[in-house]
Amino acid sequence: MKHYFTGFFTAVCLTTSLFLFMGSQDSDINAASITLKSELGETLISGGSIVMVNESGKTVYRATIDDGSISIENFNKYGNKTTYFGSDTKGNGLFATSNKNGMTMSYIGTNEEGAGFINTSNKDGVKTTYLGSSEEGTGMLKIFNKDGIRTGYFGNNTKGNGMLATSNNDGITTTYLGSGNSGGYIETFHTHGAQTVFLGTGKEGVGFIETYNKNGEETGYFGTDSENDGIVFLRDRFGFVGWSRSSKDK
Repeated sequence: MKHYFTGFFTAVCLTTSLFLFMGSQDSDINAASITLKSELGETLISGGSIVMVNESGKTVYRATIDDGSISIENFNKYGNKTTYFGSDTKGNGLFATSNKNGMTMSYIGTNEEGAGFINTSNKDGVKTTYLGSSEEGTGMLKIFNKDGIRTGYFGNNTKGNGMLATSNNDGITTTYLGSGNSGGYIETFHTHGAQTVFLGTGKEGVGFIETYNKNGEETGYFGTDSENDGIVFLRDRFGFVGWSRSSKDK
């Protein structure tokens, strides 16, 4: 991989140097194009472009001035594009790599908010990861399954606290690990999205656990009361307390 990128960026540097060299000459070359031939193939140089063709007649390299900026494309021996280095339609820089069939597998660019990001795709061209910045300007990592449904998220919540969320294959969040104003907490949800468990830190800085039935009603509580004593509550299906116990009870 190191040799691959070294070769690619060497080609970028050589192409840029050639454009600068040709543009710096005092005399003009009035030919419409220049063709260089060898046993390896042909190189066609024309105004604003360089094209290299292998011995089989397949284009393997192309550098052109497109909409005022330089774009560079590499192709494999079958003529399929494998790398692209240039600018998008909005003038932002981008770098994309493709597999041997010409399908884009990775993409480094700039999003609509002007922040950088990286996309990767699986062999079918479905996006599997996104690493970049959110609308709030914070970093985030998204993971997608083979069908393109998001199943993992690592980043920040709306208040700027760190969080990790996982989802099932339908994209419904089933676990949430994060930080709140009082401390860390964990939430779990069933496949229909209703909360089933909360484990975390309360406003007074004490730990507690809450459990819920499938209808979202709290059925159990284990934690600490306002006097810093341990307490337990059990509730019926409708949320009414049926049994409770304090550590101070005899």
